Amino acid sequence: MFALSQPGYKNGFSLTGGEFTRTAEVTFLQGNRKLVIKQQFSGVDEHGHLTISTEIDGRVPEIPIGSTVRIEPYNELYHSSSSVVTSTSTREYTVEIPGAESQTYTYQWRQTITFKEIGRA
Repeated sequence: MFALSQPGYKNGFSLTGGEFTRTAEVTFLQGNRKLVIKQQFSGVDEHGHLTISTEIDGRVPEIPIGSTVRIEPYNELYHSSSSVVTSTSTREYTVEIPGAESQTYTYQWRQTITFKEIGRA
């Protein structure tokens, strides 16, 4: 949403003025745990900082203390309309536990960003 604008194109900030809502749902397939992240971006404050309110709800899988988590490369598919951007992906992460065999798990990522374009009613 905040890449620099190129001549003839608008970036996310110039379209939204920094006011939009983002919801990300993460479903961990093993154990069927779900995490929901809701963010409300309310524009820029008097100091020029983007203001954000974040709510996190749900549960994530337990990771043993001392473990290393490695997120594998992934592809994410984006779709957009005049006021909504969605993306989905299926991703993997590996938990490396000292003195034990590494375990690889799968999770699904679904994200929705809604906004009202500046200049539109």
